[in-house]
Amino acid sequence: MRPWVSFIQLLGFKIMKIGGLTLPEELSKLISEEKWPMTEQQAYIQHIKSPFNQKILSELVPDEETLVLSPPDVFYTVEKYLDHLDTYWLQKEVCIKQIVPKLTVVFGGFGAGSETVIALDFREQPEPTVIKLKWGEGWVNVTDTFKEFSDKLNLGDIKWKSLTSV
Repeated sequence: MRPWVSFIQLLGFKIMKIGGLTLPEELSKLISEEKWPMTEQQAYIQHIKSPFNQKILSELVPDEETLVLSPPDVFYTVEKYLDHLDTYWLQKEVCIKQIVPKLTVVFGGFGAGSETVIALDFREQPEPTVIKLKWGEGWVNVTDTFKEFSDKLNLGDIKWKSLTSV
């Protein structure tokens, strides 16, 4: 197990921590119940067949055509990316000074060819906000809480395993 990832059993499901940051209860529950893409194949299929309602997605992130959620084993803080000298984060278009790297957990992106990511911003405690990078312009708020993000996209209703079995 990666040393920056830990779990706490609570309320019948595991609460996940990344780099010491406790993920929102809703996200931990989705992961624990496998109502989140758990494999690279389930993540990849999102490039081909989006599980999201396009109208809702375009209202949530108007400048994006797709959303690709990452499996939890590749959730990292931006600080972890910087520690591994990931040059993406050193580009001026990433606007790194607008976030706190150790308080920002990346959990997805916007598909092939997109240079942007979606993340949890833990500067607001106890519940992080969902933010996205608008390439070259800065970080913008998507929703005030992960639960709001999940509810709008109906994440709990997506059948990830069936998406990859077709």
